[in-house]
Amino acid sequence: MILGASQNTFFSKQIAAIALTNLLFSLGGASASTQDVPSTFLRPQVACPTDLETVVTGLLRDLPGYTNRVIQRSSGPFRDIQRPTTVLIASQPEFEPLDLDRWTYTFEPDSESPLYQIFFTTLERQYDDLKAVELQHYHWLFLTRTREDSNDWQIALMLSRQGDYPDFERVLTPPIESTYGAVGRAVELWLRDCRAQAVEPTADQALP
Repeated sequence: MILGASQNTFFSKQIAAIALTNLLFSLGGASASTQDVPSTFLRPQVACPTDLETVVTGLLRDLPGYTNRVIQRSSGPFRDIQRPTTVLIASQPEFEPLDLDRWTYTFEPDSESPLYQIFFTTLERQYDDLKAVELQHYHWLFLTRTREDSNDWQIALMLSRQGDYPDFERVLTPPIESTYGAVGRAVELWLRDCRAQAVEPTADQALP
């Protein structure tokens, strides 16, 4: 059957109307479905822990990555020739404090600012020419906060010494202040991110 010009125009308008209706329905459905789905974040936002062991667990979990980024950013123009140190892993922490009066590195914190001692090690890899050398670093970290129930953790001081690996009994250097070294700087950055709720929560933390 041959259609006239008026019939062709009529059918063209009908098809256009159907297409427009389908488009509006699809847009409306997509908008509705988008509104019904709650927004999700790749990393849930959780307040920085007030519990010392919980905050240190998260810190040491992320410390190698934070330290390596600090090292990479501070490496000079010869990084392709002399590769920088790489932190491989951080150990489990120890929390039993030492008597500060027996040490040369002592200071009197404010009475309203409690001081917490954490001991841990990092295994690091350096390169001597083409030979990989692994070293163990022993860290004595002091954290503080404004109150005993607050979560505004800050680094107060860190002392470190270097030991041989895998000979754990051989300590090569005396303790030196490392607050502003790569690991100390990484601790400071992680605590900043923790206060900003920008770190991955630990398994012990309740998600919102």
